[in-house]
Amino acid sequence: MKIKIIANMVMGLFILTGCASIVSNSEWPVKIKSIPDQANVSITDAKVSKEIFKGKTPVNLVLSSHGGYFRGKTYIVQVSKEGFSMQTIGIQSVINGWYMGNFIFGHIPGFLIVDPLTGAMWRLRPKEINLILRPMGDVVPNTEKGKF
Repeated sequence: MKIKIIANMVMGLFILTGCASIVSNSEWPVKIKSIPDQANVSITDAKVSKEIFKGKTPVNLVLSSHGGYFRGKTYIVQVSKEGFSMQTIGIQSVINGWYMGNFIFGHIPGFLIVDPLTGAMWRLRPKEINLILRPMGDVVPNTEKGKF
């Protein structure tokens, strides 16, 4: 009787989990650095156009990759400092390699339900942003021959 209970509990855990949910998560560290440092950083959730972070470089923070069922998050990062040109870069959700373990091992509930619902099927890229801000007025030459 006890063996059946334990076996059912183990099966229940197997059914209710996914590969990425077991060995990974939906929260990812992101580092943002700039030269010069102490530049203003603004991070916006691209889907809802809402600023979710405001601070200065260097900064280490944790962002969610979960944007909904089978949807990852996308962020817009703007870095600026007085006297320098502002730079904008995106942070995208990409498929987490651990998520594919569900497919390889035939774990259909993890593939179709658990990891998509928890957001563990996604990871964020890039995980580190290093920017060199250009002084205002710097001319960046056109790469076409003879044009500036």
